[in-house]
Amino acid sequence: MDYKKIFKSKKLRFAILKMLNFIPDKMMLQLQYRIKLGRWINFKNPQRFTEKLQVYKLYYRNPLMHQCCDKYEVWKFVESKGLGNILNELYGVYDRAEDIDFDALPQQFVIKSTDGGGGGKCLYLRTKRNLIFLPQFKKSILGYI
Repeated sequence: MDYKKIFKSKKLRFAILKMLNFIPDKMMLQLQYRIKLGRWINFKNPQRFTEKLQVYKLYYRNPLMHQCCDKYEVWKFVESKGLGNILNELYGVYDRAEDIDFDALPQQFVIKSTDGGGGGKCLYLRTKRNLIFLPQFKKSILGYI
């Protein structure tokens, strides 16, 4: 079943999940797996890769995972291990989008949120000329991030 066809609004899907947050994780994973893949998870003896991933979600607890969920925190971690030379150049990290100084950025840049966002919170700008033609463009960027 494709639940995204039934509930087309992403906001509605997240609202439903939020309302169901009282359901224990194991039961919720079982329910979501059944809806998405049409079968039940075998938690005791997982055979399929997708089942093993669900078991991993439930029981694997490594404090480093919290750090690895944030792009900037991962960046700092890699740098702390002496591998800063393999990282892209970082022009800034901002708490608020309004703090971004677009004049200080190079001609080409990418703006990303640090929470992963699945690529939905990325802005790729090939040239800063696009910033010049409309002041509203900056406002739309600020609303976008």
